Amino acid sequence: MNWGLLPRRLNSIPYGAPSPLQAPASLVGKIYEIRGEPTRFRFDFWRPTFEAKAGFHFEIGPTYIIRGKVVGICDFEVEHEQTESNQHVQIEVLARFRNGFRHGETYEIRISSISKLEVVLSEQEGRLGAIWDWVQVAAWIDTEGYFQADASTSAYRVGIQQKEKLPLMGICAFLRRRGLNAPWPPLRARTRGSLPRLVTDSPSSTWGAEGLAKIIRNTEPYIKTQNKRNQIARCKKELAKPRKRLEEKVIRARLLLGIPPEGIRQSRRS
Repeated sequence: MNWGLLPRRLNSIPYGAPSPLQAPASLVGKIYEIRGEPTRFRFDFWRPTFEAKAGFHFEIGPTYIIRGKVVGICDFEVEHEQTESNQHVQIEVLARFRNGFRHGETYEIRISSISKLEVVLSEQEGRLGAIWDWVQVAAWIDTEGYFQADASTSAYRVGIQQKEKLPLMGICAFLRRRGLNAPWPPLRARTRGSLPRLVTDSPSSTWGAEGLAKIIRNTEPYIKTQNKRNQIARCKKELAKPRKRLEEKVIRARLLLGIPPEGIRQSRRS
């Protein structure tokens, strides 16, 4: 891309938050026990089945908020992010309601609404992020960045180092539009040798296990270099390592990447 033409491109892109989408529906599904601290319960719907019953189609990219109730037991509110490889819609109930469920039993679920997650951005962020997609983000990580994970220190990172300011601002804006906590603006001053240089990081800060998993899941299909594929494999290995206390964010990261959480018993469809 010719970054000198960026202002012209930005002026031609409309900016605005998506409007909420309503999808009232009734579904019946089995609930599965997820062993951990504490024990949790989750419904796992096959995505095409969920869409057919709800009369709603998930677009690839946005994060959705699904609200509803398990009839006679509790209300719920969960996030769902649709990707090409994700064929499941999972609804987890809060820990304080777990005594109302038994593994493998069937319950009625009523969906009251499905809406796109609205992320508050400045107009500049919205326009910058609008010209990016996961293919471009993957290409920049592949050539200028890295994936890192260390289970022993709970450090999970994605970084890109680049002298140019606008590309990194665009990548961070794109990630923020998708609910990831990217810093704004993504700038850090560094010194290399005797010459001070402005290097932008996108970012060299900790994403958290779930944030790293979301980025890997969306960029892995487009990664070309063996070096970055090896880094992704090492990240998955770190996430899969056994640990004394299995945190919920690590469980969600494992599910995003197709790594079975410890002790989970679930069917592929319901």
